[in-house]
Amino acid sequence: MEKKDELIKSGYKQVFIRLINIIIKPVSEWKKISAENRDMNEIMTDYSLVLTALCTLVKFVSILVSVQELNYMLAMKNAVIVFLFLFGSLYLTYFFMRFAMTRMKLATSNSVVFGLTAYSFTPFYVATIVVNLIPELFFVYLLVLYGLYIAFIGVNEFFIVKGERAVYISIIMICVMVATSYLIHFIFFKLMLFWLE
Repeated sequence: MEKKDELIKSGYKQVFIRLINIIIKPVSEWKKISAENRDMNEIMTDYSLVLTALCTLVKFVSILVSVQELNYMLAMKNAVIVFLFLFGSLYLTYFFMRFAMTRMKLATSNSVVFGLTAYSFTPFYVATIVVNLIPELFFVYLLVLYGLYIAFIGVNEFFIVKGERAVYISIIMICVMVATSYLIHFIFFKLMLFWLE
């Protein structure tokens, strides 16, 4: 039992080390990521779902703390919206990028495209955590633009693409990421308003 707990703790520690390294030193971290050769499920369970769950938990707690009376239902609904918009926008961005990579004749595995998408989502996770903790800092979502640089470094590392083409791929990824997350968040927020009536 103790060994299992230590493995779980070290796994979470690795997630946060990776998150910090992607933000602070993306070039060296992308080199490590490309050497790992992980599949989609590993990236999802060991990185994306952990950060998505953290964002969801932060939203749940922030709603509970910010309202005058404990309203678990409102907190749960908002947490579900955060989970769905992060998870949904990650997958929609992945599917779009997979389609775009195929159209650009950049044949590669699903795991590589998913890894590129998931790790480029890192600034989005950070911004979501900060804004859920302190809603007045909504301008932190501008950090998502830093994802453009992170995606550019990842495209250069995973694909033999340099220059303008790498910039185009990075811009497409970030635009799709922002558009899908906004769209999903808007739809579920409207559904929540309808649900509350």
